[in-house]
Amino acid sequence: MAVIRRDLNPPATIAAPLDRPALDRARTPARAAFGLLLLAYSTIATVAVFDSFTAPLLAGVNLFGIDAGVLIGLVVAGIVTVGQWITNGYNRLAYTNSP
Repeated sequence: MAVIRRDLNPPATIAAPLDRPALDRARTPARAAFGLLLLAYSTIATVAVFDSFTAPLLAGVNLFGIDAGVLIGLVVAGIVTVGQWITNGYNRLAYTNSP
């Protein structure tokens, strides 16, 4: 049986599949898309949890034509989203040292 030796280090001429400027241009839209996906997932999960917690207490209660548990979940998700935006480190108003 013959032993085949292969080089463990590939040659240095192999380049990345995309050039650096293309990756830099795609960074901001990709971050925005994944941020929106995370926001949607977080909102849906919050609404589902609050709706399941309040279902026994508020069975059949509708506010503005929306189930009360769903509306409470949407309000809590909105408060959490605004709180995260204010405290994310990029909001200068939240971190200024005002007298």
